[in-house]
Amino acid sequence: MITDTHKTATSSLFEKVAVSRTDTPLFINKTKFIEALQRLKMQNSLTKLRAEILDLESNLYNVKTDKIGVLNIHSNGDTLKISKEQIFEMRML
Repeated sequence: MITDTHKTATSSLFEKVAVSRTDTPLFINKTKFIEALQRLKMQNSLTKLRAEILDLESNLYNVKTDKIGVLNIHSNGDTLKISKEQIFEMRML
């Protein structure tokens, strides 16, 4: 028999797992990230800027979707380490 207490404990356990998953670190290739930021700086219209930002966001979201090589799988000397939550915080608001 499953009690309300058991349901609450189970629900809160999964909520904590979901929260901690978004706080996983991203290892960003410094050189590629600076190149992407420079492309953003060069945009002369809001439409193009927005498209570039969305493209960069897509590349940062997952190694599998990274077409420009901005994500590194492991930390090495030429990477920035930042949490996914910090990168995508504004997107969630």
